[in-house]
Amino acid sequence: MDPLDEGENIRHLKCVLVGDAAVGKTSLIVSYTTNGYPKQYTPTAFDNYSVLVRVDNQPIRLQLCDTAGK
Repeated sequence: MDPLDEGENIRHLKCVLVGDAAVGKTSLIVSYTTNGYPKQYTPTAFDNYSVLVRVDNQPIRLQLCDTAGK
């Protein structure tokens, strides 16, 4: 568990992105979680990203799983 999650009752939600290769799955996740855009294309095998969001003022740990395209 993330130390930032301690002290609050935080729900966890996992979202797995799937799709063809080089369509922008990684770019979508990186731009959402970092407010930036990857400058270089690097093929993905499998990566996990995590961000804390609020829905109806309730904290939710959103885990985004990036998969390899085929």
